[in-house]
Amino acid sequence: CRPMYDLGAEIAFFRLSQIPKDRLISISILLKKLNHPLFLIWGKHDSLIPNIQRIRRQYTQEYPSALDMCIEAGHCPHDDAPQIVNGLMRLWLLNNIKSL
Repeated sequence: CRPMYDLGAEIAFFRLSQIPKDRLISISILLKKLNHPLFLIWGKHDSLIPNIQRIRRQYTQEYPSALDMCIEAGHCPHDDAPQIVNGLMRLWLLNNIKSL
């Protein structure tokens, strides 16, 4: 819960919720434009994204070279399990730094 108390957090969340749907860009479109390594870290206990397994499958089908991991965390793995996320990202970056 700590990040929601950060200065400006409520304004940032409110502004995200106010983006008109016609201005949103589909993740499918963004993934098709991406040509770099991609590392997806999901929280197993994410209560904000319904059917997270389906979403994970969709992302990895659209970007098959992506590394996809699901860890013991909620919607914000970087906040819920920072040591795990930082360790995973460090290893991933060490293995992919030449590709970035």
